Amino acid sequence: MRVESEGLRSFTRPEVVVSMCLGFGRVRWDGQECRCEYVEKFKPFMSFIPVCPELGIGLSVPRLPLRLLFQGERLKLVQPATGLDLTQKMEGFAEAFLKTHLEVDGFILKSGSPSCGLKKVKVYTCAGASKAAVRASGLFAALALQNLSRCAFTDEKDLAISKRREHFLTKLYTLASFRRVEKSCSTEELLKFHVENRLLISVYSAKQLRLLSTLIDNAEEKPWRWLVKSYRTHLLSAFKRSPVEASNIEVMRKLYNRFAHRLSKDESSLVLSQMREYASGGAPLSVCLCLLKDLAVRFDENSLAQQSFLEPFPQDLMETA
Repeated sequence: MRVESEGLRSFTRPEVVVSMCLGFGRVRWDGQECRCEYVEKFKPFMSFIPVCPELGIGLSVPRLPLRLLFQGERLKLVQPATGLDLTQKMEGFAEAFLKTHLEVDGFILKSGSPSCGLKKVKVYTCAGASKAAVRASGLFAALALQNLSRCAFTDEKDLAISKRREHFLTKLYTLASFRRVEKSCSTEELLKFHVENRLLISVYSAKQLRLLSTLIDNAEEKPWRWLVKSYRTHLLSAFKRSPVEASNIEVMRKLYNRFAHRLSKDESSLVLSQMREYASGGAPLSVCLCLLKDLAVRFDENSLAQQSFLEPFPQDLMETA
């Protein structure tokens, strides 16, 4: 499904698994929910698949708290008050759920949860311990990270941090767009994707861009399944981590130089000041991108305006970033 943007680009609507407690129901252990403002803002732009692993294994709301324990070399999920070991049930639920959602593009999970926490979840040495011994991923999250590593992952805490939110949204929409290309079985669509994402991939990894450019040389002569699988591998390698500010600034500077001779002194000053603000951490990247995108449209640089670097996700979401 395509999502239209106010700009020239259109977007594939991402399929996203989300923790049910983040605005889809009062399913936490204490019967509460913890609404996430960004999940609320994302709802018109994403297809959400809510999940509560605890409900999935038959627990009620409210329920007695769960904990992660290390027993020997094994990470276990237990309910200290009852002594129940829920490890096998949770792993079985997670594996079954993930097998039926292989085409999702991303996950937004509840931080700190013994099931859904992506990182730094408290792990104890015994059920009655007062302090955590180590930190790890929750059981459901760990299996998702292992089995669907090609997806974009975040939690509600990282969404509250501008740079991490921008990275998640950029990766999510890029992967959703590539999913559409894979389904098209069209070399023409793959080449179009590569052209439109060239600048974006370059700020993430110049090395991977070179490898991808080599890969699609004479693409029509290569087996489709091998081609898209290889392309996805390099694309994911590029998106392993957020780009450094210097890479974004370098590309933005090149784009600015393309327009500089056609700008007034005040216009040049505005663009350059926003780039300096971004470099110093005082402004989000999206502000600079919107300015450059407006210039591309204004000067009829349509091929440039189609570059995903300038609008990596819908413009309405750029306002949240």
